[in-house]
Amino acid sequence: MKSSFSFDDCSYTVVTTLAGKPKPLPCGKGKIKPLLKNITANVQAGHVLSILGPSGAGKTTLLNMLTLEKKGGAPTGFLKLNGRPFTLEMYKRNCAYVQQNDALWSCLSSRDHLEYAYALFQPDLSKQDRETKIKQVLETLGLAESQHIKAGNQFFRGLRAASSGASPSASPSRSSRRCSFSTSRQPESTRRRPR
Repeated sequence: MKSSFSFDDCSYTVVTTLAGKPKPLPCGKGKIKPLLKNITANVQAGHVLSILGPSGAGKTTLLNMLTLEKKGGAPTGFLKLNGRPFTLEMYKRNCAYVQQNDALWSCLSSRDHLEYAYALFQPDLSKQDRETKIKQVLETLGLAESQHIKAGNQFFRGLRAASSGASPSASPSRSSRRCSFSTSRQPESTRRRPR
């Protein structure tokens, strides 16, 4: 059976001040501001769904909603994975979300990042099982040969300069995911410019 992910009639609202600014406190008068209205789409396994729009259009808000991130607004709508209501447990088991800005420590290697991720997110694994899973993830991501190279940053060269920048997931429990969400921006040099 081919996997499918659908979202139907999805909307997202926030409460703002009467002037339209973010409302920091629940007291006082405010108004409801819609950020997304009635968004619907369906994507099948093997297909790509692109979410395009100018800055401030709600792309990241939609992705946060689809990945069940709690961000202070009020989401509504229906999310389904393989025809069943999409739950947090299904997300943890089947999906990964690659944030726009990675959260790698420049002084740690990909192996170090995975060791910390497994220790934090799957502390019940035995040392041997943890090592086996880390090896599997490193091989799957093509990082086995460069697993001891530090991530690096703008100040010193590291893995980011040596590879395409594949980064370990914060939840490395499965190396093959049915869903993958990304907020990566297209590099400035490859963006089409209007004529």
